Amino acid sequence: MKHSRLIVSERTSHWAVWIRARADQRVYEARNLSTCWQQLEIARSSFFAVELTPSNFESIIEFLLRVRRWYGDARVAVVGDRLGCKYEWLVREAGAIEAVFSPRRLNPLMRIVHRHFQALPDEISLSTEQILADLPWKNSN
Repeated sequence: MKHSRLIVSERTSHWAVWIRARADQRVYEARNLSTCWQQLEIARSSFFAVELTPSNFESIIEFLLRVRRWYGDARVAVVGDRLGCKYEWLVREAGAIEAVFSPRRLNPLMRIVHRHFQALPDEISLSTEQILADLPWKNSN
């Protein structure tokens, strides 16, 4: 099983509803970026869609920069209303892999989400016995 989540961080559930209708996997919701940090510790290769508002612009930029630097397998897209369009290139420069400011533009984002989850390796859980049995110097009795 892949240890990754699709997480939508927003104050309302509008984007989560639109994304959930197009997603192939479960959508987790977060109401703030501190919850996103907690989710990163649980699933380090998650995909985030974070809502950009005038009041959280600086926090979003900091989140993007830190995720890009410390969580190389995670991906972040920025969503928001049309007023956020003026920040599109700033959020992309900070690390957003996509910026969507209309629910009508979600299909390209969902293709990126799908590719992200398809590219992740399956999580392997091996017991100690399985690992020892596969070693080249195992006991051949």
